[in-house]
Formats: sequence, C-alpha cells, structure tokens
Amino acid sequence: IKSHTTRQVREGEIGDEYYFVTKEEYDKIDFLEKIEYSGNFYGTSYEEVNKYVNSNQDCYAILNREGCEIFKKAFKDRVKIIYVTLPLDEMASRMRDRGDSEESITKRIQNAIDNNETENYDIADCVVTNINLKESVKYVKMFINYHKRVYISGKIAGLSKAEYESNFQKAEDY
Repeated sequence: IKSHTTRQVREGEIGDEYYFVTKEEYDKIDFLEKIEYSGNFYGTSYEEVNKYVNSNQDCYAILNREGCEIFKKAFKDRVKIIYVTLPLDEMASRMRDRGDSEESITKRIQNAIDNNETENYDIADCVVTNINLKESVKYVKMFINYHKRVYISGKIAGLSKAEYESNFQKAEDY
C-alpha cells in the first residue's frame, strides 16, 4: 500500500516509493491514517487501502505505531505487524551515508527517542532488527510465508515457541 507524502523525493529515490503530493493536494485526500513527521505529512488513503482489502492479495504498508493501531482496529486479525527496528547509531550512520545534514539527523534521532520508536515491540507480531538487510529480508519473508501457510491451512491456534522456531529453521532457502 503506497502512502502519500508532502516531502520531496530524496536523491537516489525513483519517485514511486510514495505518492508525492503538494500540501494542497494532501489536504483534499480522505485518509485512514495520517501524521505530520519532521515537517512533512504522510498518510494512507482509504482509496489506496480499498484497492487491496477485498482483493485477496498480500499487501504491505509502512506505518508508525499510531498507524499500526488504526490498521489493527480496522482489520483485526487480517493484519500482521512486522516491526522493523534499527539502533539509533545505525540510523544516524545510514542518514549520513545518504547525505542528510547533521541537523536533520539530530532531529530524526530526537524524534525517534521522543516517540519511543525503539520500544514498539508490544504491538508487533514480528520484530526484526535491521542491521543486515539480507538477513532482515530473509526473516520478514519467513514470517510472511509462515502466516500464509497458517491462513491457508485454516489453523487458528498459535504454535508453541519450539514449533514456531522450527518453521524458521526450515526456511533457509530465503
């Protein structure tokens, strides 16, 4: 699910990561969830969500904690939250690598601290610490495929920790 934003396209972005819109365009959109972050506006429109809700397609949205809570309330167990976290020093390093200013980095880190972005484990169905992109992608794919199998097979009850870890052990081909 692609979100809307009023921020500018960053260097290196293709421009299809978001719907990049002006503030005036943004204000005319009906959003399921929206937020102002670092002086820019982000939101997931009802129109975009409705493209996927009844299509039987897997879909993914990048959301903050409040957005996750809204999606969970609206879609109940049809939504799984994968919380991708990043240590603050790694976040700062990546921002420097892409050319962000020290002021922007400091603001982003402070925002992460103020909003407890490193402490949102309680809302997540899966937590991935993104130090190594290849490993992180592997674990996200395993989680998604595991839940596809559970849904398809009609199982409702959860697995024990050992059964769950066993599924992850068998998924080395990702």
